[in-house]
Amino acid sequence: MVVCGDFTLLSDSETFGVLAELGLTDLVGTADTRSSHYRKPVRHTSYLLVSDVAAVKRFEILAEPEVSEHRALILDI
Repeated sequence: MVVCGDFTLLSDSETFGVLAELGLTDLVGTADTRSSHYRKPVRHTSYLLVSDVAAVKRFEILAEPEVSEHRALILDI
C-alpha cells in the first residue's frame, strides 16, 4: 500500500504514530518538500508512506523542475 499527499502536518505529529500502528512507514521524515514558490519557514507538508519498505526501489524528492509550491515525490516499487 502507498499513501501520499499534502497532509499539512509536522513530521512529529501523532498522526504518524497512528499510521505506523497500521503498518505504514513514512519515507519523507523531516525532508524539505516545498519549492522556492513557498515562502513560509515550515518546509514540510507532503508525505509518502508505504506498507512494505523492502518493495521500494527508489524514493526521491525532486528539487526541479519547480511547477508548484510542492516538490514532486518519486517512488519506484
